Amino acid sequence: MRDDLTALVSSRICHDLISPVGAIGNGVELLGGFSGKTSPELELIGESVASATARLRFFRIAFGATPDGSVISGAERVSGTDDIYDRRMTVVWQTDRADWPRLAVKIAYLALMCLEKALPLGGEITISKSGDDLMLDAVAKKVAADPAHWSHVEGPAALDSLAPASVQFAILGDNLASNSIRLKTAFTPDRAMLVFSDLQLG
Repeated sequence: MRDDLTALVSSRICHDLISPVGAIGNGVELLGGFSGKTSPELELIGESVASATARLRFFRIAFGATPDGSVISGAERVSGTDDIYDRRMTVVWQTDRADWPRLAVKIAYLALMCLEKALPLGGEITISKSGDDLMLDAVAKKVAADPAHWSHVEGPAALDSLAPASVQFAILGDNLASNSIRLKTAFTPDRAMLVFSDLQLG
């Protein structure tokens, strides 16, 4: 019940913030339209608004509730990563554009956030699927997987050892346990592989 409530709160916060952030973006566009040109200041505000909106949408899926039967389209899940990951860390989806259960996309997004922490110099993460298995394959100049972080994915661990910036590890672990999803991991100095089984990807 506590985890469900936390997810609902996350959904509510993201939902309520998207509208005012979007309104700021509309205001920037209007100001640019009135003047006939865009100043560096307006461009900076516009870029910040776009970044904030993209992160809110991403976080709403990663941390929010997953109602039974809800799905996310292929276009939405791909744009969700394209809008926040840049050339330093790229995400490539080698899957079809069919709808996925919202829970599956949530797991993929949380896993991306976990892998991001393990790639201090950036890298490329390829997402693919085989049946009901979801695979994330990260290639980078350096892979630094902190065992203390990944212990939260493997099972319950003391939260006092986890910083707010790493909360995705505990949330991923809770979601795997509560949905009977199995995970296999493999880490080398320049590669990381995550394989999630029994995700019912369709």
